[in-house]
Amino acid sequence: MLCDVCLHGLEGMWDPNRTTRLAFKSDLESDDPDPRGKYLDFLRKRSQSQTSPATELRGKRPEVEMYIYGHHRTDSSWESSSEKGCVMCYPFEPKAGKHKLAKILDPGWFTCFQIHGLEESYPVMQIDYMGGSSGTLPLIPVGVPRWDRHLNFDFSSSIGDAKTWALIDNWLGECCEKHIRCRSSLVVRKLPTRLLKICEDSFILVSSDDIPSSERYITLSHCWGEPGTGDNPEAAAPNGGKATIERLKLLRTTHEKLHALQAISSLPKTFREAMGITSRLGIQYLWIDKLCIYQDSPDDWRAAANTMQDVYRNAFLNISALGAKNEDEGCFFDRDPRDIAPTIIRLQQTPDSEPGRFRCLLEKAYAWRLSFGRDPVAYRGWVVQERLLSPRVLHLGKQQVFWECREQNACELHPETVYCYEDLQQKADKDYVEVEAKSAKDEKPHLWKQLLNAPDRQFCHENAKDKDLEQLFLDWNSVIKAYARCDLTVPSDKLAAVSGLANDMKRALSTLRPDQSHRYFAGLWEDKLLDGTIWRVTSPAKRTKEYRAPSWSWASIDGSLEFRPDARDGANAIELATVWKAFTEHWRNLETGEIKGGFLKLMGPCFRMTVHPQDAEPSYSYKNERTVATFRILDKEDVPPSLTQIALQARVYFDDLMDVTDEAFCVAIKGQQSDEETFEASVLVLSQVDNCVDEEWKRIGIVSCKFKSQEDARSYFKHFAQKGVVIV
Repeated sequence: MLCDVCLHGLEGMWDPNRTTRLAFKSDLESDDPDPRGKYLDFLRKRSQSQTSPATELRGKRPEVEMYIYGHHRTDSSWESSSEKGCVMCYPFEPKAGKHKLAKILDPGWFTCFQIHGLEESYPVMQIDYMGGSSGTLPLIPVGVPRWDRHLNFDFSSSIGDAKTWALIDNWLGECCEKHIRCRSSLVVRKLPTRLLKICEDSFILVSSDDIPSSERYITLSHCWGEPGTGDNPEAAAPNGGKATIERLKLLRTTHEKLHALQAISSLPKTFREAMGITSRLGIQYLWIDKLCIYQDSPDDWRAAANTMQDVYRNAFLNISALGAKNEDEGCFFDRDPRDIAPTIIRLQQTPDSEPGRFRCLLEKAYAWRLSFGRDPVAYRGWVVQERLLSPRVLHLGKQQVFWECREQNACELHPETVYCYEDLQQKADKDYVEVEAKSAKDEKPHLWKQLLNAPDRQFCHENAKDKDLEQLFLDWNSVIKAYARCDLTVPSDKLAAVSGLANDMKRALSTLRPDQSHRYFAGLWEDKLLDGTIWRVTSPAKRTKEYRAPSWSWASIDGSLEFRPDARDGANAIELATVWKAFTEHWRNLETGEIKGGFLKLMGPCFRMTVHPQDAEPSYSYKNERTVATFRILDKEDVPPSLTQIALQARVYFDDLMDVTDEAFCVAIKGQQSDEETFEASVLVLSQVDNCVDEEWKRIGIVSCKFKSQEDARSYFKHFAQKGVVIV
């Protein structure tokens, strides 16, 4: 969708009374300190002339292409449009500082726009922001089958109406009848310890021992939210308002109550509607964590956590109450179709033509990400594992419904597939279909499934020695990258919330290489231990106060991250360090669960690093990023050949803003080809642990050094002595 500012601005360009003209494009390149004043002077002179602007500019580009137009007047207006999901405003983020646009934006505009190629097939809108950031977005004609393929323009006012249910039924039917990878999940292998049995208008908690093993069941993923008032009519306060609901959950004191029939109407809205969905699909049993796990028994919770992967793996379907921030908001929402359907722009291309129908390029294959990403459940930590293990997931968002299974990712906007990227360079429909047909079912089988909001799946290099093994680790890293963005109510659950996935991964590794142990160290795998340490945060993260994992593990911090480098060709890689020993101490002897402590002992090139002061280079992609000034030999003032002469770039990314320092100890870990022209070396940045009998270090960041070749990197790090370091 487009915001009204973008829509009305584009549609009103030919009429200066509708869309404000700020200046001529050509005046931006001049030294005139007041291009806005120059433009207003031009208007005054033109009003006294008998020559129309169309006549004056005929034979040149269309008149409307000569101007810069007002867009958002304030940053709050832009933020509102961005948060609402405008595909033209969301992708670009204003920067600090000013540039040449300031002389026309200062009088009361935060952004402006231009139009290019208006008479071409794909006109382009360019948006410029105060501070210097800008972006261009092509406009696509509407009504052309090639461009409209996989794109739905027809939305109703509710996600719970008959039209949406017809789509859900179609997804489910296709999955159960035609998806080979999904059909194996139709046979129930094991039931959870407890389930909720739905009996028309009532429900009862039952033991799986009393249920036929062939019965199917559904699971619910939801946000618990803060205690509140809810919408339950039976919980009305005496004064007619809403009373605070005593939220029902499984406790020792409610055990007997839940083992007797209870009215579904007594439950919060999300649970009631989940039971309605379950019944509509012809299934009698539902699993809800809050009502099926004792909430006042740590032993029961731990037992449930150890078998959680089986609960979701063996379910028929997982219902994700995606749009509800608590139990009272429900599964179904009303909506304004204009907030989700592609916005049609009535764009006039010449002075005498009728407006044509266009849309923004990003309405397809991108806009759906904005509506999914704004919903609460999408970033709940435990839900990542729940979604991956469940054979199929129905997401009920505030603006649209989404579908995930092992062979299809779809939504109301893209009912067949969300993988429908548009390529303006493809001319023939035959070639274009090949671009659009990228789908989960056409790729190498995933150990779990591709998540909607996970990074696009990477595939191992065709020259990889063991493609199946390498693909497992690429998929694991992708999952962890998606998981790292999520929130946990209980921070100590960081490893427990992916323990089921880790167990799956260990089994898969053992199947591929049964002769190896495949030990698991706080989120990292023995098989790829050095690779596992070279993650970096992509925004300032926070290290937890209470111990959760060693500093070299991604599980030690809360925040978005990525694994470096992203290269997939292991053939052109060098290990600069060697692992001597790795160790983690587990609670309750569960290798994939919570841990008490651990260390990693490495041998590698060690040196001191100094960084440039922050104000020496004010423009950084991340707040935790700095430029390396020098690497120095330990215990000496000697500096090897200038880093700037050999390395193309050296940047340090600190894990936490509290870790930022001007000087630190480093150990080089690994180098790998990141693209055709760049070889990237990864270096851990360490800080010495205080009050230790033996010398121990903790990780505080990572350096990315880019060289022209592997040989340049190898020869540079030979200047530094090998040293053993223990990282905790």
